[in-house]
Amino acid sequence: MAVVFAASSQQPIQTTSSIDVEPMPVDLENGASSYWNKKVNRADKWEKICHELLVVHTELCAVPDRSQCICCGLNLPTIRCLDCGSNALFCEEDFVDRHKNAAFHSPEIWNGYCFVPYAANLPVFVHSNHKVPSCAKRTREISVIGMRGGPQLFTFEFCSCESDTVTLLRHRLWGSSPEIPSVAFKLDVMEWLRALVLECQVSVKGFVDALATRLSKIESMSSKEVNGVYQALVTDAFTMYMHHEYQLQQLQHIDPDLDDGTGCPACHVVKEDIEVNAKDPATDGSQLVLSENILKMEQAFTGKRK
Repeated sequence: MAVVFAASSQQPIQTTSSIDVEPMPVDLENGASSYWNKKVNRADKWEKICHELLVVHTELCAVPDRSQCICCGLNLPTIRCLDCGSNALFCEEDFVDRHKNAAFHSPEIWNGYCFVPYAANLPVFVHSNHKVPSCAKRTREISVIGMRGGPQLFTFEFCSCESDTVTLLRHRLWGSSPEIPSVAFKLDVMEWLRALVLECQVSVKGFVDALATRLSKIESMSSKEVNGVYQALVTDAFTMYMHHEYQLQQLQHIDPDLDDGTGCPACHVVKEDIEVNAKDPATDGSQLVLSENILKMEQAFTGKRK
């Protein structure tokens, strides 16, 4: 045990940091030893399959031997689509044919050494819900960002009868600006960001960096691209998506009488439309009658019943 002496009295003072502490007795049959044994047993079981896990995961990074296209069953598959399933391997012809309605999947093609992102020659995304049949139409490219793939260029058809951002939403994409967006995010990306911000307090910059790290396994995003994605989100796209999602949950755009979730249930607020709603016929219309809602509120305050 260490001791120190005070400068004035020279009395020995025990230091709490160096007080000898006797170890707690361990019950070899129960208690701490049982928990420790479980941890050791579990670690041993993980250790036994570690090598096998590495081998299997390495095999998943290449085209399996003697594999065939899951569609025709004849051709050697060169394209995989993890959005379709864990064993979704296609020949190029069947992939293009089967993905006409799944263009936002993130396929990868085997180049002889590894899988790399595959850019299929897909048709233009046609806008089929024109408000004005004879409106002017135009096409332009949009960079689409998803959870599996980095910025991919797709060609969309837009028209003058509605905003480009509204048209993108019809394809389940969220535009980066309200008028002429050049970048669009898949809705699952926006929903993941919203959940992480609300539940984990993740910053938008942190989310973009994490997304870039995830995508770097199949393709590297340059610092310029990462910054472009961040700027597209942080400007106002994400804020407006948060507001849009809140309004969507409240459904006031369908029924204005629904509660928008912003009122305090403990506050007694009188709406403007219930100030006065009738005239008293007994006084020849000269005296106004309070609405039923106001009467109920007065009774609640005074404790009286009508």
